[in-house]
Order: sequence, then C-alpha cells, then structure tokens
Amino acid sequence: MAKGKRSRTLSETENSAIKRKRPSGDNHIVDHQGEGETSTSALEVLKQAGLHLDVNNQPNELDVDPVIFQKTLSDNLRRHISYPDVVDEVISALSNHIEDPKRFCWSLMPTVELSDSELVSKKESHDSAVRLLLGVECLQAKLINLLLEKLPEISTQDDEYSVVEGQTINMARLIITQMRWLDRLVDSKQLIGKLDEILSVTPLEVQREIITCVPEILEDQDHPEIAKLLSELLNQSGELTVPILDSLTNLNIPPDLLSDIRQSVTNTLDSVELDDLPVIVKFLLQSVSKEDAPDVVQDLRMKLEFDPNFQDFSSQRSRRLSQTSRVDHSVKSRDSITLTLDTIKSTSRFQKIVADAWIKAIENANNRDNQKALDIVVMFILHGLPSKKKPVESLLRNKIRAGLFTGDLLMSTFSHHSQVLQEYFPSILALSEVLLRSAEMTISCFASAIYQQAFKAFDSYCQQEIIGSLVTHIGSGSDLEIDSSLDILSSLIHTNVDKMTTYAVFIKGVLDYLDNLSFGQIRKLYTMLSILAFASNQEGGLLQDDMHIIIRKQLSNNATKYKQMGIIGTIAIVKALNYGKESSDEPLNSDVYKQVINLLQLAQQCCSKMPEATALFMDETADVIKTSSIHPQVENWINENVTADFQDKFVIDVDAQPLPKDSPISLSLQYALDVDNEGAIGISILPLLLEHQQNATKTDSKSCSLMSLASHFRLLRTCELKQNNGRLEGIDALLGCSLIFCHDDVYSKLSSFSLSEKETVLNSLFIAINWFRELVSGFASQSDAEMKAKVIKRLQNIIDIQDILKSTLSCVPNYVPPVSTFDSVDSTLKVLAATVQPKGKGGKHKKKGESSKAVAADHACANDDTCIITQQCNNETIDKTQDLKKTQSKEEQQSVDLSTYQPYFRELDLDVFTILDTSSIIETSHDTEENTIGKETIKIEPPQLKFLLDDLARKLDHCLVPSISKKRSFLKIGKSTKNAGFSQIDQLSSKTVAGRILQFLPSLCQHLDEVTSFFQGLLDENDGVVDGPGTEAGEAQILSQCTQLILHIIATLLSWNGFLLVENRDLLRKALSVLSRRLQTKEILATQASVCDAVSDSFKHLEGFTDLVPHLSTGVALLKVMLSVASHGDKEDFAKQIVEFTEAILQRDWLDEDGQRGKGSKHNALIHSVIKIYLANSDDRMTILESLCTTGMAELLKIDHYTHSATYPTLTKNTYPIFYRSILTELVEVVKTISPPKKTSTEQEREDKLMQWGVAVRTFHILVNLVKVFDARVNISSILKYGRQFVDIFLRQGMPLLDTVFRHHKDEVQRLLKNLQLRTRALQHICGHLKIMKDVSLTNQVPIVKKCLETFVYRVKAMLNINKCLQAFWVGNLKNRNLQGEEILSQTTVQSNDEDSDSDDAETVLEEENSDVEMEDTSDKSEITSNHGNTDEDEYSEQF
Repeated sequence: MAKGKRSRTLSETENSAIKRKRPSGDNHIVDHQGEGETSTSALEVLKQAGLHLDVNNQPNELDVDPVIFQKTLSDNLRRHISYPDVVDEVISALSNHIEDPKRFCWSLMPTVELSDSELVSKKESHDSAVRLLLGVECLQAKLINLLLEKLPEISTQDDEYSVVEGQTINMARLIITQMRWLDRLVDSKQLIGKLDEILSVTPLEVQREIITCVPEILEDQDHPEIAKLLSELLNQSGELTVPILDSLTNLNIPPDLLSDIRQSVTNTLDSVELDDLPVIVKFLLQSVSKEDAPDVVQDLRMKLEFDPNFQDFSSQRSRRLSQTSRVDHSVKSRDSITLTLDTIKSTSRFQKIVADAWIKAIENANNRDNQKALDIVVMFILHGLPSKKKPVESLLRNKIRAGLFTGDLLMSTFSHHSQVLQEYFPSILALSEVLLRSAEMTISCFASAIYQQAFKAFDSYCQQEIIGSLVTHIGSGSDLEIDSSLDILSSLIHTNVDKMTTYAVFIKGVLDYLDNLSFGQIRKLYTMLSILAFASNQEGGLLQDDMHIIIRKQLSNNATKYKQMGIIGTIAIVKALNYGKESSDEPLNSDVYKQVINLLQLAQQCCSKMPEATALFMDETADVIKTSSIHPQVENWINENVTADFQDKFVIDVDAQPLPKDSPISLSLQYALDVDNEGAIGISILPLLLEHQQNATKTDSKSCSLMSLASHFRLLRTCELKQNNGRLEGIDALLGCSLIFCHDDVYSKLSSFSLSEKETVLNSLFIAINWFRELVSGFASQSDAEMKAKVIKRLQNIIDIQDILKSTLSCVPNYVPPVSTFDSVDSTLKVLAATVQPKGKGGKHKKKGESSKAVAADHACANDDTCIITQQCNNETIDKTQDLKKTQSKEEQQSVDLSTYQPYFRELDLDVFTILDTSSIIETSHDTEENTIGKETIKIEPPQLKFLLDDLARKLDHCLVPSISKKRSFLKIGKSTKNAGFSQIDQLSSKTVAGRILQFLPSLCQHLDEVTSFFQGLLDENDGVVDGPGTEAGEAQILSQCTQLILHIIATLLSWNGFLLVENRDLLRKALSVLSRRLQTKEILATQASVCDAVSDSFKHLEGFTDLVPHLSTGVALLKVMLSVASHGDKEDFAKQIVEFTEAILQRDWLDEDGQRGKGSKHNALIHSVIKIYLANSDDRMTILESLCTTGMAELLKIDHYTHSATYPTLTKNTYPIFYRSILTELVEVVKTISPPKKTSTEQEREDKLMQWGVAVRTFHILVNLVKVFDARVNISSILKYGRQFVDIFLRQGMPLLDTVFRHHKDEVQRLLKNLQLRTRALQHICGHLKIMKDVSLTNQVPIVKKCLETFVYRVKAMLNINKCLQAFWVGNLKNRNLQGEEILSQTTVQSNDEDSDSDDAETVLEEENSDVEMEDTSDKSEITSNHGNTDEDEYSEQF
C-alpha cells in the first residue's frame, strides 16, 4: 500500500545548524539525586534537539525543521555514552510528562514554531510532538507501546474526550492517528502483537478506531498476518464486522486467505445487523476473482433473503420497539436495503465477472420454490447496464416461459419494496416495454403485471410515464402490443378510476388511431374513456363533450365502418352511466335518463337502413344488458322500442300462410319440433332470401334483413331473461318452431342451379345454423326438461346442416357466407374466405378424417422446431404412390373443412355447456286428446358431445393463458379474424371464465369416465388387444376424439397462469378436488382438501386412464393433463410415473383412424412432444440418451428398409429426424450441467465428471456416425448446429477437467479425446460434403463449425503443454473427404502435379495421412490424430 512518506534534503543552512556547538558540561542526563531531576534532564535533551515541551497548557514548540529535529535527536541518542539506556530514560520522561491529561493532549496536537527562532520552517505548524518522536527509530517501538497502553487507561476514565480551545477531541482516535503513515516501522511484528493485546482489553469504540486505521499503520508485508488476526476477531465479534471489512478491503491479502475470510463473512449473513449489510456485500463482491465469483454470488443470493422478512433481521428486537421507533426502524431498513442494492449495482457495473455471476446464479435456480424477490430486483438493476440488456431480457423470458417467475412473486416484490424499486424505474419501464412486444402470451402477461404493479407502487411522475408508454404501444400498429396495452389500461381504470382520471388526456389521444384499431379494441377504448368521463368522482365534463362530438360524427357518417364505431361508443356511454352503482331501485335521474334515451334513439335511427349496423347495435345492447346493471327504466324502453318488431319481421303463422308454390327453389317446413301444436309458427328464411334476391339487383346478398335475425333474437331473449327472472316461457315457441327452408332433394340437384340460386341455398344453410346456435345459447340454461330435450335436438340439427354444408360448399368456388359477427371488418373476412378452396382442388393432400379431427389434433401439438423438421421430413419421405391413391378416392367426396368458416358462425354462450350435465330425458308424445302414444329417451350422443367439446376447447385456448409459454401466431391474420367468434368471451376476465369452467368440470369428468368405460369394454372383448376389432368404427373414432378434447380442456384449465396467484388458490383447490373425488377410495370436500393431497389423488386418478388410450393424440393429451396436475405439486414425486407412461407411448406401434401406421407432420409433432417430456423427466438423462442411440437407432439400422425399431416402434424412417434432433438437443442440455472442476473439488468428484464426459462423447460419436446412413438435409442441419454446440461446451467445461486429471487418468483421457477427435473429423467430412451439395443455408454454418474445430485442436495442444507433453503433438496434411470418406476429386486434381513430383519420403507421409488415428502406448506420451480444415483446398491434422 502506498504510504505518505516524507522525502526531504538538508540544505547547507540546516547542516550548519546540526553542527552548532553542543551545550557544555556532562552529557549524561541521568540525575541520581531524584526522579524529577532525571525527567527534567531527559526533556532537556529534546529541547537541545529543538523541541520544547510546554507545561503550561500551551502548544509544544519546535524551533527547527522537523526533519532536522529528528536527525539531531537520533544522532544525539545514538552517540550518547549510556546508549541504549538513554532511550528508556527519554521514554520514562515522556511518560511522566503525559501523565497530566492536558499535557498529553497537547503532545498529540500539532506543534508550533518559536517566534524568535532564526531557522524556522515556512509552515506555521508541524506534526505533533509524539509523531515527531515516532519518526526517531530508536524511540519508535517503545513509544508505540506507551501510546497503546494509554488506550485502556483513557477508556476507563472520564477523559476519553478532551476539550481543547472549545473543541471536543476523541483522545483514542488522536492517539491512533499518530501511528498512521509513518515513514518506517522498526518492529512491525511487535506492533501486531501489541495491537492484538490492546484489542482484547479496550472498549468497542476504541477497537473500531484501531481496526479502521490498521491498513494505514502497517506495511504491505504485514498485511497477511494482520488479516488473519482480523479474521479471527470477525468470527468472535459481530459488532466489529463493518470496521474489520473496511480494513480487509484495503489490505493486500493472499487469495487463499481471502477465500477463507469471504467464507467466514458469508456464514455471518444470517445473523448480521441490517446496518452492516451494505458493507458486507461490498466486501464480498469487490474482493472476488473470476474463479470465485459464481460461488460467492450464489452464496450471497441464498443468504440474502430479500423478501418481506428481509426488512427486519432482528425480529425479536423489533417487537420491543415503540410505534415511533418502528417507523424510524422501517426507514432505516429501507435505507440499508437501498445501499445494499446500490452496492450490487456498482460492483456489477465495474466488474463484469460480478454481473455475469449474478446472471448465472439466477439462471441456475430452476426450482419454483427457489425463486426470490432478490432475483427480480437484481435483473432490474442489471438491465440498466448497457452491456447486460440482452442477456437479462433473454434470461427473464426463459424464467417466465418455465413458469418460475410468477405474478405473486412480482406482486410481493413491488408491494414490500416499492420505494427501493422506484430508484430503478427507468430500467423497469424499459424492460416492460421490451417484454410487452413479445409474441408469447405468458411473457406479455408478465409485462402487463409489471406495468400494473409499478403504477400502483410508484409516484405520480412514474405513473404518467407508464401511461405515456402504454399509449405509445397502442400507436405502434402491432396488434399484440395494442391488445396488451389496452388490457393494462382497462385494468388500471377499473382498479384506480380516480387516479386514472388525471391522465385521461393521454388516453384520449388514442382516438387519433381509431382507423388502425379493430372493433374489439375500439370497444375497450370507448369503455375506458366513458368510465373516465361519466363514472369517475372527478369532473370529466370536457372529456364528455369530446366523446359526444366524436360519436355523433361517427353515427352520422355514411360509411358502415364509422357508423359501427359510433354504435360501440354509444353503448359504452350507456354502460358507463351506471358504472359502479350497486343498486338500481331508485328512480333514474330525469336528465340522465333523457341523455341515455337520446343516445339510443340517435343510434337506432342512424343504423336503421344498414343491416350490419342494426345487428351490431342489437348485439352490443344485448351484451350490456346481460353483463352490466342497466336501470330497469332503460331496459323497458329497449324492450318496447327495439325488440317489439321481431315477430312482424321474421315469424309467420304456418297455418294461415301457406308456402308459395311458384318459388324457384322448392320450399318445405323443416326442423319442426312442435308438429302437433295448433297455431304453429315458423321462421321465414328462404322466402325472405328469395324476395331480397328479386328486389335488390345491385346490393350484396348479405345486406338482407335476415342478417339481423340472430342478433335480434339475442336481444329479445336477453330482455326476456332480465324481466322474467331468468325464465323464457314467454318465447319458448321459437325453440320448437319450424324453418321455411328448401326441400331435401334440392341438395342433390344443386349443381344444376344458377350461381345466384346456389348462393341463396348456401346462405340459408348458414343463417339456419346461426339461428339454431342462438336458440341453443338462449335456452340451454333453462331447467325445464322439455326445453332441455329440444336444445339437444337443436344441437343435432346444427350437426346435420353442417354435414350438408360440407358436401355443398364445393359447388360454389370462392363463396363468401353472410356475416354473423358484426364487430369484425368485412373486408378481412372476405379475403380469408376467398382463399378457401374446395376439397377436390385446393386440398389434394388432405386426408379423409382430417376435417373432423383437425382442431383436436391441433390442440395436442405445437412446436416451432417440429414444424420445420416435419415439413422437411415429409418432403423427403412421403410415399407419393399411396398418397396419390388416397387423394383420388377422397376427391370424389368433395368434403370441405368447416373450421375455416368458423368466423361466420355465431358465438355460443358459456351457458350452453350446462347441457353437459344433462342426464337422459324421457320425452312423452301425446295425441290430440292428450293421450300418451309413445316415449322417447333423449340424451347427449357422441356427435353432440364432440360438437360442444370442440367449441369449449377453442374458447379456452383463446382466453386462458398457460403458465408455460405459448407463442401467438406471427402470421399477418386480419385484426378481426383472430378474435372473430370470441367477442362475448373477450368481455369476461380470465378468472371469471375459469370459474365458469369449474362448474362444468364434474360433468366433463363424468363423460370421460363413460368414454373410457366404452374403450375398456372393447379391450375386454378383444382379450386385451388394444388395436383390436371395433376400435376403427365410427362411434369409437368419435369417442376417441371426445376423450382427447376433454383431456385437452382439463389440461388447458389446469395450466392457466392465474392459478399461480395466491388469490386464485381456492379455484385451483376446487379444480383438483373435482378430479380427486373421482377416486372411489377417498372422498374429499373441496373446502377441506389441501392442494398437495388433491394433486396426489388427481394424479392417481389420471394414471387409471393410461392403459385405455386409443390413439397417440389422446395419449399426448393425457400426458399433458398429468404434467399440468404435477406442476401444482412437487414434480419429482410424479416424475417416475410420467417417464413410465411416456416410455410406454414410445414403445407402442400407433395406428391412425384408417388403421395405418401413423405418419405426417401432426404425428411427428406428437412424437416430438413425447420425447421431450420423456427426456426432461428422466432421473439419468445421459443413460436414457445412450440407450436410445445404442438400442433404438441401432435396431433401425439392422432392419431392411428401416421400417421401425423393435424396442421403440414409434422410431421409424419418418420420425427419425424428430428422434435425432431431440436427442441432440437434450445431449447439449445435459453436458451443460457438467460444470468445470473447482479448486476444492475432490478426486472422486473429478472422476465422476470424467465418467460423465466419457458417456456423453460416446453418445455423440454414435449420433455423428448416423449421418452417414441418414444423410437427409434436416439431419445434417441438426448435427451441424448441435454438434458445434457440443464441442463448444466441451472446450469450456470439459477441457479444464482434462487439464487437472490428465496425469492421474491418462488412459481415460486418451480414449475420450481419441473418440471425440474421430467425430470432429466426421464433422469435417460433413463440411466437405456440403460443398458438393451447394446448399447455401447449410454452407453458411460451415465457417463457425470449422472455427470451433480449430479451437478444439489448439486447446488440446494447450492441455498437453500444461502437462509437459507438448512433444506428443505434431501436424500433418489431410485430404478433404465427403460423408462416406471418399476423397473429393476436385481437390485431388488441383494437387496432382505436386504429388507426382514428390519424393519417396513424401509418399510415405501421404500413406500416413490415410490413417485416421494412430496411438502409441508409451509411458510418457499418447498420440491422437486431430484434424481441421484450414482452407477450401486442403486440411491439416494434429497428432498428439
């Protein structure tokens, strides 16, 4: 450590002063006559040297320069006749002099110059008398002892503090200060021993003063010894932690000792005072080395509990504090936390190794219970560092994807540490903006949670910045950002209306972007603005005026789009006027009532001539009446003025109005359920369509008044439900009435009709389906058994008409159905529909059963890598002959997949799914005299069950965000189409939807049990043969799809990320209790069951279905349900069962619905999902990987034509790329966990790591060899990508291990490197092969692969150099070869002339080049050939 040493030269004047005449007389200063005379004589010696010690409470005086004084005194003492006894006499004299506290104090104070001195320094004051004497080497050691011994004395007396000239002086600090920065220490060992002695007898405050000055007292060579002393003292006294660590920070300590000290300090974190924490953290982070940083940060992360309890380490002491003291203690705690985080920030900023160590420590915490609030705070801090933005964003995304960072953890962090986090607001806001742009719903939801928690916790400035950021996202033009931002703003308004009113002007600016918003987004925006303008407690008059102006302009606009915007705004205002009011018993204010009615009348008048606008007005009004508390007066007005004309428009008296016979399309009464009732009514569908076709020559067919049929009925039945307490007896005739429809024989003759007539027929089919869907939505919630029976029949009517549509749609190419969802943009739907082609032309490669199972299969598989692999795999492996035959047979049926037309069907309400709980209904038929003539049993049949489950699955996929990340589509789908058919459910919160689905869960489980009982019966009939007769029958196929859909619905529900919040734990407990109650051995009440017990019992219940899986897609769906259940408990408890089930799936030969072995992209995606789950849950993943390679893939090689593996029948030539890529991916992940050895690692630990690397390299060897047989492009791409990653990880984590174990395990290291070297040569051959293929995308990977292989060569050379074996390394030339090892001829031609002129010696060398590996078993070296391509023309090989 640098000292403040003085360096001075003596001038001639100073030298003459030294030579001045000495005083006459005896130089012996000892007076035997008395001690007082002796002290006086000793002090006289100091006076002769130039120092005058004052005895009259005045400063000591110096009449010469300090350097001259010290030299004169030293010379006088050394030349004295009684030296060295004279030193003791001087020390004794000084001791007597300083017995007086005042004289002692002045001895420690600066000296002053004599006024009459001839030779005086230019300075007015000098060092104290004691410090001047400490500069005299012969006096230093004893004087230091004298001073240190004074410390205990003054500590026990009242003179610890002295007052000099009105200033209070700390005597202990003043004494210790004299010893700082001395030019030279004469006996440092003695000083250290004396310090140790004094530290044991002095009070705490004096100890702190001594320890703080230690680095400034001792020389650098003494630092290790004093560091040991301080380390021991640190373990003994926690009160000295701060000064000790301050001193240790300024000492030069050997690394080993420093490591021990750090460990001791880390062990004290559990009991340390909160005030000391910043200093401790600073010492730990500033003293780390690159090797120790990960361990130190990991220990710090584990010990530093940054949770609600973190604010009070001394909890027992805190309980004794008064209320005022508690407030002070809270502020003090917050300051300590702030200082601690500032320390982490500063050390991370200036020490890259610390920032990297924090990222690594957070990344390695893979258990959900091991996540800490400190992790989130540190990530906010690190994101503020420019160099760490990308790594932090990537890590945070991975944490969210894995479900490790939850909303509860985020809420806890912000609620308990809001003031601390506010200092990092810029970083928090920037990180939130990045996450909100993500295409993954889980990540964007987490960003939404950050925005909401930050708005709640921070001050007004931060709130304004948050609102501005969200508005910016809305103007970005990205649908993902717009939806997320609007949802956040809506949530903030509903929870903080008064606060948000202040920022209404910012939100109002979004009105400028209306043209870029969909109707669903506009509805959210208008709802927010209406609440801020009309429902907040603060004045919103200006905003009210602006909204009235905008909405009136839109309603008056002739464009349908703007008129629809105005309708949405009108209904939003009507809804907001009653926002937050719990009671509607009081009469509505006359002014408010008039305002509401005027708005409704204006909207009704403006849209009267536009069917689309009219239908939207009715749908929006129905939604408001159903979901909010509109005053009864307003409801009565709507019922009287809007719904009254429904009967006049659409309903006819069948008996009074006979069907016209001159219609161009034959008419008949269809789908009547009340055939025997008098006064039967019917819905005139086809006549109204024909009438419109005749009258409207230029108007689009969808402008027909029938466009509002379903919407009008929806408003009618909503008002009826509200006014009759949920009963619909007043309009129940509509449920059973007939339709005026085309005759049955029309469909067989449809091809002979004109284009307009064909479109009319198809329009009638779509309108009929939507009419029945609205009937089902309206009457499904009725408890009357007769109505329930009719609803089930209407479900069957929908299915029947859909079957007709499938066969008739192909007759009209590019057909666009009439719009049924009016909050969608028409043009977008047209474009989508225009791309739909009939099955016979556009869908040549579609399978027969694909239309019925498309949605179900899509639910079971989704993976980015799999899509790429399967697409490439299918292009290379499809048997074109068989596909052509199947295609020709399916073209004849001309069946169209109706899933593409889903946006044109009306949305079903959630109430529809109450039908699932309906048991068998016995319907009795009567004659005209009310006599019973027959009974019919009605229940839900498999087709109807599948229809309901399919719709419910789509709804859950749309509105429930899974806890594990799921990407939203990146395709540029229209803004309206992606949400088309979900407008009603979008207005409900996810929690509300989850709560409603829980009501249907018992019914779903009951249906699941019934379906599995059916398959158990088939299994018993076939004597245990899973794929026996009956499994391919139509009913079995439908029930299999129902099973898959039920499992998918349960998995989607249990995977909802809302269950991770504490507020939703009761919902989770209820859901799991429903599954656990299915066990016959244990009945558990939902209110009594713990989550752990419910998880265990639910998992056992699901295990009972594993033997009854009919198809692969069903097995994958069951597997996902089991994973969802296990995720709410300890996954390790269920890992074994999951692995057994996945292994059983892989070892079964699955057949598709046609009885053929499964293949295709969807099949491959399912296999990929199973493999990932299988490997991820295995205890010994390395062994599993080796088994798959040595058993499964080896069997595939032995079989002719590579049909399938005997052990793993799912491993076929079609699924091989899936297996291959999955194994490579998992191998790379496994070797990442083999960490490099530490200095403290035992020999056994090193041997275990060496064994793991041996298994990994053997597996890698097999995988690289397989490319020679399966040389498809997708396989080459996989080995290039993951092979390079494997070698990179080996270089970073494997080679440091080999450096340390080479001497003791030479043979094992030799075999490992030899095996890996062979595979690097194979990678070279692959690179050469790509040059022949001339595949640009693959060739682009060659440079980084070759760079990696080159690094491997030189790294092995470095290892040999470390172990003194460099002579075993040599270089030779190697020719480029292709995959099969054949020489690339183009390069042979270039070098042919040179080879002809080579000598015989050169030919010998070339013969040696043909050998891949050469080994020499010698005692001092081992040789292995390693190669790398140097240029495009030649390669070289390193032998070591």
